Amino acid sequence: MNRPVPIHDVQAQFARSARLTYFVLAAAGLGLASDISNPVIWGLIFGGLTGVLNGYFLRNRLKSVGSLADTEQANAFLKQNYVSRLGLVVAVVFFAAHVNFLSVYGVGAGLLLLPCLTVIDAAVTLYRHSAARDAVDKI
Repeated sequence: MNRPVPIHDVQAQFARSARLTYFVLAAAGLGLASDISNPVIWGLIFGGLTGVLNGYFLRNRLKSVGSLADTEQANAFLKQNYVSRLGLVVAVVFFAAHVNFLSVYGVGAGLLLLPCLTVIDAAVTLYRHSAARDAVDKI
């Protein structure tokens, strides 16, 4: 009667979130048709693609951390990935601050696009699961 909660594994969750991010970036790309020189839209696209790359690195690191037996080694492995991914974010924001065709605000919004869509997707999935479960329990 009690089914497991439908939390997707890391591979499936990243794939779903990346598809949603690509959809939003494609819609933003359509906005470039009206104004090709809009720095906010360019920043959103650049930051969104960097966020997907950042998520890809995180997914690969989480996938390979399962093979490590030692907890301290796994913590060091994840800290190393954290520093490299944070360095990527800092480099992208620094680059956006020094060029005229990218908006730092757009890049920041793009970098946060994948994590926000992941959280929204997980919340909707859990809500659907709880609503369906409550409906079955009331019968």
